Amino acid sequence: MTYIKLRNGSYINFSYFLFQKIYHEQRINYIRIRKKFYDFFNKSGDKVLRPIVIWIEPTNNCNLKCIFCSHGNKSLTRKKGFMDYNLYKKIIDEVSVWRPSLYLHGIGEPLLHRKIIDMIKYARLKKCAFLHLTTNGMLLNDKLSEKLANSGLDFLRFSVDSISRDYHKRVKVNSDLDKVVSNIENFIKIKGENKAKRPQVGVSMVCTKENKNKIGPFIKKFKNIGVDFIFMNHIHNWAGLLGSNKLRVKRPNYICWHPWYFSTVTWDGYLLPCCHDANARYKIGNISKNKLLDVWDNNKMQFLRKCLKNGKSEKIPLCRNCDSLFVSNKE
Repeated sequence: MTYIKLRNGSYINFSYFLFQKIYHEQRINYIRIRKKFYDFFNKSGDKVLRPIVIWIEPTNNCNLKCIFCSHGNKSLTRKKGFMDYNLYKKIIDEVSVWRPSLYLHGIGEPLLHRKIIDMIKYARLKKCAFLHLTTNGMLLNDKLSEKLANSGLDFLRFSVDSISRDYHKRVKVNSDLDKVVSNIENFIKIKGENKAKRPQVGVSMVCTKENKNKIGPFIKKFKNIGVDFIFMNHIHNWAGLLGSNKLRVKRPNYICWHPWYFSTVTWDGYLLPCCHDANARYKIGNISKNKLLDVWDNNKMQFLRKCLKNGKSEKIPLCRNCDSLFVSNKE
């Protein structure tokens, strides 16, 4: 990823920057870094590695209805629920052998899960490499902040998206900007009182044509609050689920590296090749009674990889209209 360092030592991530001119310039270094993957990829043939990052979805329930999310526009149609803690432990017990990074969130608010602190602690006990959680920040209070600050979590990311009250209220339905900002400030305060180095704190903003003039004020505000990272994310269509939009970046069918390095597990145990598959349309298999690695390299997954490698993404409905960032081994 491409990062810009602020004077206070914080970093801003511009790897997925929205605006096409800046997007093109900022992704140059990102492409060069990812070329290393493709150099290996081209030499290794059909060799498949273990996933180095795994998204685990504690729940697909959410307390908000953001308009650029499948919750907000009612395109989320799959059954809602909460991951069984025993299933979670089964997953962690298996993957802890190679210690991947874990993202403990999916299409939902992870803090809604009553066992979320236990989930974090169990993954830390099993020495998973890096534990990341993204929240909308509305559910934090003193007690939960104290628990998170001492849970073993490495990174806590707040999805804020705007410092304009009107815009925030309109796009993040059921959220309260003042409450979210207050909760972030309070968490940083509690973390300091506990003399905890982790979790690092980040905030993110989904950039649109409507809020692009607020990027500077957004950075200034949260830099002053004392967050460690500031992320600027482009808006995407959840692997075609939300349809096309005018912000989409036109590009050829390049190879996506997700099916080789990343995997997602839904709350009910289905393994997906991509975290953008909000409706679990391309289920690889269920790991409730199967090993993750067995499902990870089954025939369905091999077919997907083959299609992407050969530039045939149109054969995969999930990938056909996806507007997420793809790069190839070509400049």
